[in-house]
Amino acid sequence: MLKVYLKNCPGLNFIFPFLKTNVLISEFSSIILFIFKNIFLIKFSNIYKFPLSSIFMVPRIIFRHSHSYDKIFKDMSRVDNYPNEKKVTEYIDDVQKIWNKIGRKILIEIQRISRLKFNDNKIVCYVVGKAIPFADPLTIPIYWKDHNYFIDTLIHELIHLLFTQEGNLQKAKKSWGYIFTKYKNETFDTKIHIPLHAIHTHIYTIFFSMERLEHDIIELYNLHAYRRSWEIVNKDGYQKIIEEFTKRIT
Repeated sequence: MLKVYLKNCPGLNFIFPFLKTNVLISEFSSIILFIFKNIFLIKFSNIYKFPLSSIFMVPRIIFRHSHSYDKIFKDMSRVDNYPNEKKVTEYIDDVQKIWNKIGRKILIEIQRISRLKFNDNKIVCYVVGKAIPFADPLTIPIYWKDHNYFIDTLIHELIHLLFTQEGNLQKAKKSWGYIFTKYKNETFDTKIHIPLHAIHTHIYTIFFSMERLEHDIIELYNLHAYRRSWEIVNKDGYQKIIEEFTKRIT
């Protein structure tokens, strides 16, 4: 006899509306078990598993060093200790290993929680010696002291990229209208980072830690738009902001 409790399993009530939560089912058929295991999203060890990940495009992130592209940043930086190609390549090897462990889950989750999808099956991330990170073309500098901060910066830029994928701005037109109206007295950069930081907070909560989130906030505290948007997310609540943003997605 197989015993299964329905507590915190709303998916089963969707299939069997006549069942109530906390009801004990004494005999489950193999078909029902298959549905339960393979269709519904289950939270396990504070990490979400997504059996239906095929509904999302999970782009492959290709970390790349381009000598000619990096030279542009080297010439602009005018520093003597600019990382050479060997060091950048070694750094790429290190962050690739970290990303391989968690990247797929994160890409699925930011799409699930935002209700937006990536269109590309691969995204090139250019890794350079020194630069201000940006989303298009996706460019992240080396952070020697903390490889995790590279990953956190990458996630930030990937959320930017998700927002601006073809068709997503139109799908989220009402969502952005809500943000720009509710926070009309804030700067443009602050406004666009409010839903981004709300989603990123969700990612920190699921995959990492609040300590890591706090480190991110401290690193960029001197930048007004970042600091102010984090303050708003903290005040209004990241879950509420995500809810208000996503319910207007068409």
